[in-house]
Amino acid sequence: MQYQIDPQDCLILYAIHEAGSIKSAGHILKKDPSVILKRVQKISRETALIEKMNGSWTLTEKGKKMALWAKEMQLSQKAVLESPTTLRLGGTMFFIERVIAPYLASSPFKEMAQKNHLEILCPSEGLEASLLRGTLDLAFACGRPNDPQIGFKKVCDERWSIVCTPKLAKKADERLDQLLDLPFLRHKSLVPEEMLKIDRHKIKTLLVFDTVAGLRSSAINGLGWTLLPRAAVADELQKGQLVDLSSSLQISLKNDFLGIWWLKENKSVKEHIAPLMNWLSDSDLI
Repeated sequence: MQYQIDPQDCLILYAIHEAGSIKSAGHILKKDPSVILKRVQKISRETALIEKMNGSWTLTEKGKKMALWAKEMQLSQKAVLESPTTLRLGGTMFFIERVIAPYLASSPFKEMAQKNHLEILCPSEGLEASLLRGTLDLAFACGRPNDPQIGFKKVCDERWSIVCTPKLAKKADERLDQLLDLPFLRHKSLVPEEMLKIDRHKIKTLLVFDTVAGLRSSAINGLGWTLLPRAAVADELQKGQLVDLSSSLQISLKNDFLGIWWLKENKSVKEHIAPLMNWLSDSDLI
């Protein structure tokens, strides 16, 4: 596919139409008039857009239409270049709810929203798959990506907590063996024995969830104890609905790290990585 008339020739026609002469058109286009003249002669030979009448070059009716088209295309191109792009940020559901959403009216999201249409997404297919498909631009994710096409920057540790209601905490009496006698609520993707460094047979799993919200709600209702990222239960700990047993039980949890992921070939997102990293490292929720 190609243009029937070179767009640069259309700009020459527009300049002559506006300026009235080849010499003046040269000033508009910042080109030597002799260069423009050669091009005009070629246009005249090959098309019916411009002709010489009474010693002056004049646009035909079609030439005038083509000149106006060139102006419209200039304005359209400028509008496209100046229009906001869509920047798609991804994260887990709880991370969007508890960490991202409260800060969307402040830096760096405020500045991003001035130049971009922001979309905050929690893709069902997963963050890495969405980045590879191009349906996500940047993601807040835990650990390292599996695919080498995904770039990542480590930002900070993701702190986890052992939580339960104050009532259940009294039953545990700050003793690990008594905690293990209580029912455990597990996230489907979590391997508790690896994080707790405890034999899996000692953990009495009661319910398994695939959402943090379901896990958190069940813990608040006293169904058992669980492991959750601290950011997911910060409000509940502050309100006293849940208590953190991690310190009192003196268990060293195997924490992972949080970072920013992006598709390496997507160069347009590079400018946003540093501001997001600075924001995440300063967040008091992580």
